Amino acid sequence: MKSYHQRAIDMIQHQITQVCKSMRPDEDFCEGLIQANVGQGHISTEESVELMQELVNAVSARRRELQRESSAQRLAAYERQYARAS
Repeated sequence: MKSYHQRAIDMIQHQITQVCKSMRPDEDFCEGLIQANVGQGHISTEESVELMQELVNAVSARRRELQRESSAQRLAAYERQYARAS
């Protein structure tokens, strides 16, 4: 059986993975999980800092990815519209 520490880490890692797939990436829920697990003593403060950095990096990367996709879609729509007008 896994320890509380390992279950906490697994749960947080799972949420970080979910953020990487989200259409609206947000760190608030996962940040709350991290803080709650620190408060309960399941993870250390040092681990929480590492997990928060991983979370922030994941959210930033996902937002950049979504922005690139959105820009590409807008450009494609503009090109379709311009092609019709010609």
